[in-house]
Amino acid sequence: MAEKEDEERTVRQSERLMNDQVQDSAGGYVWKVDDFNRLRRFLCLGAEGGSYYVGEKELGKENAQCIDRLIDSGKGEEVVKEIVTFSVEGRTAKQNPVIFALAMCARSNDIKTKQAAYSALSDVCRIPTHLFMFVELAEKLSQLTRGTGWGRAQRRAIRKWYTEKDALKLALLVTKYKQRNGWSHRDLLRLAHIKPENDESMYALHLSTLEFVTTTLQIWKALLQEMPMTALLRNLGRMTSIGVLNEPSDLNLVIEKLSNDELLHKSRIHPFNVLLALRTYLLGRGDKGKLTWLPKPDIGNVLEQAFYKSFKNVEATGKRYLLAMDVSGSMSYGNVNGAKSITPAIASAAMLMVTAKTEKDCHILAFSDKLIPVNISADSNLNDVCQQLSQIQMGATDCAQPMLWARETKTPVDVFIIYTDSETWIGPVHPAQALLQYRKDMSLDSKLIVCAMASNGFTIADPMDAGMLDIAGFDSEAPNVMQNFALGYI
Repeated sequence: MAEKEDEERTVRQSERLMNDQVQDSAGGYVWKVDDFNRLRRFLCLGAEGGSYYVGEKELGKENAQCIDRLIDSGKGEEVVKEIVTFSVEGRTAKQNPVIFALAMCARSNDIKTKQAAYSALSDVCRIPTHLFMFVELAEKLSQLTRGTGWGRAQRRAIRKWYTEKDALKLALLVTKYKQRNGWSHRDLLRLAHIKPENDESMYALHLSTLEFVTTTLQIWKALLQEMPMTALLRNLGRMTSIGVLNEPSDLNLVIEKLSNDELLHKSRIHPFNVLLALRTYLLGRGDKGKLTWLPKPDIGNVLEQAFYKSFKNVEATGKRYLLAMDVSGSMSYGNVNGAKSITPAIASAAMLMVTAKTEKDCHILAFSDKLIPVNISADSNLNDVCQQLSQIQMGATDCAQPMLWARETKTPVDVFIIYTDSETWIGPVHPAQALLQYRKDMSLDSKLIVCAMASNGFTIADPMDAGMLDIAGFDSEAPNVMQNFALGYI
């Protein structure tokens, strides 16, 4: 029986499902990733392949060889347009790859590409942190050709970055972001030969050389008045620690902001980020540093409600989903990378809820060595879902099970999402192979996302296959990466 199944699998992998498929090194047919797709993956993931790593990775030209190939083929200006689109529309997980790509275009030998890149500098590098990063990366890339990076085009672009801004906005930027990556505003003003056009701009630039105390109670109380939602969530612990929220009026202001449906919606913040803020705040300490605080119950309560309200911020993709969560014992221990207050089980349950309540066509299964249906209704809360999942009998972890089940039951699926941790055991059929078999039988261009919640080196995706994505570790940007992948942006 086993020999017959093996023979069947070999035949299916060696056949082409659609004309635009290519054969990979293992003999299976996959969807080829062209250079523009590789560019989009690099901008969003930081690598041309199909893996998103939570941990920072050193970027080099070998990570984005597609950019050189596209520029050489005369498509450099199109590359810059794509960079700007991904940056402005917030499709990127981190800014580093976007800025690196822009620096590669700026330091290219193609004049039109170079001009387009420097013209886009202010659109992509919107804050000094990004500008300093661009300068540093341009410097490193120039050293490869024994240049300095400080030619006329770069001096003109940086001069424009400073002089075309409103004086008040410039003052805020230069005082908030003084220096990064070994560069300061003083360095850039000197190297770009910047001369302010009026007294207001001169004063704003002068502020960049002054020292300000930014942790005093009075300043934080002032900042709170107009603080955006994302910054508010990020600084709740700090403001509690230094006593800002001891004042009833300030505490009530925070509660009012977090309870405001309109503010939550305008922030477009993902429910996972709200959950992360809730769990971190209740923990009473940050993931980094020595900052601690005594959580205020009212803040915890309003954050929990904000978590459920923020589900409306997630736009439906209209895809057919099969969500599968690993329920092995290791999912309840340890922490999610980038979110140390959350276990893989809690993070996975939250993501199941978000998709289940956003998408109309969604199957949800728990798995170890077998699959069990999970019921998540519109009224379910996170505790209910976690409790339901914790009562499922555990076994070994086989990540191919969801595709095998969908193939056997003839269930149409556009996107498979598997939530597991770093303890991943591959069964007799590799998940990537099970996906190929499913595509062949169902004549569907189905995608597979595997989220290894606590892993830094996990990967099963075929880098040649446009329909496979690994999430190695899980952070606040991972949901955005998954959304872009499901929609076909990367």
